[in-house]
Amino acid sequence: MNKDLPGTHIHNNIVKQLPPIIVIKRNQVMVELKSKDFSFIGEHNTEILYELFEKLFITPTLTQNGAISITYAFDNREEKISQFAAEASENFDVQVTPGLTLLTIRHYDNASLKKHAEEKQFLVRQQTVHNMRLLYREEA
Repeated sequence: MNKDLPGTHIHNNIVKQLPPIIVIKRNQVMVELKSKDFSFIGEHNTEILYELFEKLFITPTLTQNGAISITYAFDNREEKISQFAAEASENFDVQVTPGLTLLTIRHYDNASLKKHAEEKQFLVRQQTVHNMRLLYREEA
């Protein structure tokens, strides 16, 4: 460390033109859970699911909530996903879709979307100002 050099300046200025950061997670599985009685998915329902996550030592890589459904993506640890689906089916209608890839692009731009996401059929797409997350079927 050189004390003669200027220190780091921390600021609130927006930095533009950051390069895209690409993260690709293969071998993902999507688990869709729908309420059996068409009631809203609320705190009680999500509490049940998070207790299952803790019990099975699994963590979602993607979460998307709807009024009467909730969708998760996980690393495909087949035994744990099967157990999760079986236990969740006591409270929800469960559909499991394996063979997926999760693509995350931080600081996405048109070029990165074209290169990594063009011609993919997305099952889930999440987009914010800085991040794009896409869950799609792996090509055979």
